[in-house]
Amino acid sequence: MDNKKYKLLFNFIILSGIFLRIFKLTSQSVWIDEYITADFSSGENLIYVFFNSLANNPHPPLFFIFEYFFIKLFGISEFSIRIFPSLIGVVSIFVFYKFMRSFFSEKISLIALFLFCFNPYLIYYSQEARMYSFFMLVSLIIVYYFLLSIKYNSFLFLPFTIWSIIGLYIHNYTILLLIILNLLIFVKYKEEIRINLWIRSNIIIFLFWLPLILFFIKGIGGEGYSYKVNIFIAPLFTIKNHILGFTIDFNLITIISFIIVILLILNTIFTNRDKTKKIIDILTEILILFICIPWIFSMIAKPVYSDRTLIVIAPLFLILISAGASYLSKNGLIIFIALISLVYIISLNNYYFKKDYQKIKYEEQFKKVSEEYKEGDLLLHAYVNSYAAFEFYNKLKYNKGYENKLSGEIPEFKGDKIQLFIRDLWRKFKDILKKYFKIDIYSGYDKNILPDSELNEKIKNIKRIWIIADNEIGRKRNWLPLGNIWYSKQKFGQDFILENFGWLKNFLLINKINYYGSDIYLLEKK
Repeated sequence: MDNKKYKLLFNFIILSGIFLRIFKLTSQSVWIDEYITADFSSGENLIYVFFNSLANNPHPPLFFIFEYFFIKLFGISEFSIRIFPSLIGVVSIFVFYKFMRSFFSEKISLIALFLFCFNPYLIYYSQEARMYSFFMLVSLIIVYYFLLSIKYNSFLFLPFTIWSIIGLYIHNYTILLLIILNLLIFVKYKEEIRINLWIRSNIIIFLFWLPLILFFIKGIGGEGYSYKVNIFIAPLFTIKNHILGFTIDFNLITIISFIIVILLILNTIFTNRDKTKKIIDILTEILILFICIPWIFSMIAKPVYSDRTLIVIAPLFLILISAGASYLSKNGLIIFIALISLVYIISLNNYYFKKDYQKIKYEEQFKKVSEEYKEGDLLLHAYVNSYAAFEFYNKLKYNKGYENKLSGEIPEFKGDKIQLFIRDLWRKFKDILKKYFKIDIYSGYDKNILPDSELNEKIKNIKRIWIIADNEIGRKRNWLPLGNIWYSKQKFGQDFILENFGWLKNFLLINKINYYGSDIYLLEKK
């Protein structure tokens, strides 16, 4: 390919990748995790954001701190909470290409750039108000400096150390990445790096990580955040999601594409390449270990396997595929690109335009309730999905101040001696924050949870109640990004039956509105 054609193709791919990461950025409603992001990031100041996330969230605080500034700049909206991940997604395009050109040929780099820019999985997380695109970018940079150090037999101490510390403040799985890199160094590549500087770097990283130890303990001490369903074949779903996107189901096209990319990956791994063999080997080892460690842990202990926490390896898949595809004939490469393009078009069309693969439109439901809301009405949610989204629109975006409650029992504290000790320490520290810094941080169960005993008492003084109940579609939708759960027959909660409420005899059903994902009931006291 001549230089002019290469530049045209390169610019087209780059511009398309940027466009897809900002296209329809605000078109979908928020869901639970995005509400959590907005809630943590909308604190009164950075100290509050830091300690509120420490008290109530297992993830480190750096992402929420960045989100805090965007909320301060733009106010609270879908745009303000999603623009930072979107910008990170754009930056990732250029970082990824720099990564590729540092180790691979122009041909392999261009194929990889195409796969990266149009990859539905990476585009999705560039448009979600969570830390995963940020985590992926920083992890890619960590691996980049690690590979450069191995390639040139000279450890890049400062950039590797700094980016590793940043990664630890974004996501706890950075610890897993650093453990894997240490395993590779001490087991296989000890002679390829200045080991004294490597050890010094790890000591510094560890010291900077110590303030985050409470986040880490909370993360590993909490309940499993997944289900142990389809766990044995979970990596197959991960590969499919990371490469082809989770907004496309298994069909003949995806199965053929899946088989082809697996063959290309195997071709890359087992084909001898003198110049890039060591780089390919390291990337393969990181990829395999990053999948296998949480996968095996989930099979023998609590389920923590999640496609999105493995987002670090999504670019590595694309690199291995690109290296394998570079060995295809011209016609073979054209057929491969055409097939992948077809899969990407279907997957992205589903994501942007098909409700079956999108977040439930809770904003539409909230606006409908707002049109008919009367002073003193109670909004009662049967499930957390709609409750969290309504909280975003009620408390944060539109600041309506409706009484928005979640029906359910208050969870009991479950913890061992260490967790009890940490809780007591936090309570003492919380008093210090309140006394000396005038920062009052609440930690514990959501105050909007309304147990049956309190509900029975409350409805005595309520004239109208709105009940928002997610149906099976709405309850399952949160698991769309997790292949092993999404494709399982797992049932998420019991179907809502209005007649099960004992106090119903005191109310009349005035209206019922059926939405995709949930049903809304308006009840009025007789």
